[in-house]
Amino acid sequence: MGIWPADLQIVGKDILRFHAIYWPALLIALGLPPARQVLCHNHWTMSNRKMSKSLGNVVNPVFALQRWDVDPLRYFLMRNGNFSKDMSYSNDIIGAVYVKELQANIGNLFYRIAKPKSATKWSTKEAVEVSNSGEFKKLDALRVDAKFAHYFSLEGVLAQAAAGFSKEMQDYNTAGAIRESYELLRETNRFITDTQPWHLTKSTDSQSRLLLNWTIHRSAEALRIAAILLQPIMPGKMKRLLDEMGVSPSRRTVRFAQPDADDAYGTANDVKSNHDRAHKHLTLFPPMASADVSDAEVLQQLQSYLGKKATSKMNQMVELLAMEARMGEEQIAKLLETELPVHASMKKGDI
Repeated sequence: MGIWPADLQIVGKDILRFHAIYWPALLIALGLPPARQVLCHNHWTMSNRKMSKSLGNVVNPVFALQRWDVDPLRYFLMRNGNFSKDMSYSNDIIGAVYVKELQANIGNLFYRIAKPKSATKWSTKEAVEVSNSGEFKKLDALRVDAKFAHYFSLEGVLAQAAAGFSKEMQDYNTAGAIRESYELLRETNRFITDTQPWHLTKSTDSQSRLLLNWTIHRSAEALRIAAILLQPIMPGKMKRLLDEMGVSPSRRTVRFAQPDADDAYGTANDVKSNHDRAHKHLTLFPPMASADVSDAEVLQQLQSYLGKKATSKMNQMVELLAMEARMGEEQIAKLLETELPVHASMKKGDI
């Protein structure tokens, strides 16, 4: 029998009848077991049009891999795939996801926390060492103080991230699982924006230093947990992220995807290791020649709304993530629709 019966047989919707009725019936008639489960998926269209050789709109997988790289393409397909309707494949959509979710939500957060600019005085290694020393217990008294509430606002999403991700994966809902990791990292971007660790470095008192290390440690924990969970989605990129965070290969299983489950990771803030920030093509998610499709009009609107708060496009995207985490995606979309003039060529939901 070899590997049969399959734990999961995956079929397209156009052949569901044959593989969910006729094929099991033939197997049972022969005294053989059918597949334990059948997973039926919908079809990919090209910009909402059925792919057809005659139309010439069939995706060339080799070109797609060359254009987007393997892991980002895997991320997009598993993120947008669903079981309720056909999915649209479009370079514009992939580009928007790449910029917002991979470059800004994962990559930029990684470099802010684990490989900060040389002038920034923190490191994940120091933060983990302070955690191991038990010094964070001194912050317990601050948890009931409303002035310090934002320093502990990440704990809830940190605690439930792995369970939420695992449940979605058990239901074969890769889009839902990716959403769980996305929410965790977006909340972490919001957490960094709210706590502003770069300001804590300017203070010399011991409490500020402790709060700084707490902020970096909780953010690093979010990155570590998200990277562990996302390994089936982007194995190459997440291996590199975990390697550069100093996470041991033996501590990359779901058992370690919990807050404070790993006490032996982190790297020092070595200036020489931060060259990637000056050479963008070497970063975790480098700029793509065809990825600059995040709608110039939308970014112009966002810039006018944020004013001087965020000048670069990446900072604007990070600020957008923080705003979405605080207010919700629908509220932000309404805000940009009602308070700012929308270009006629734009569509609702472009952000």
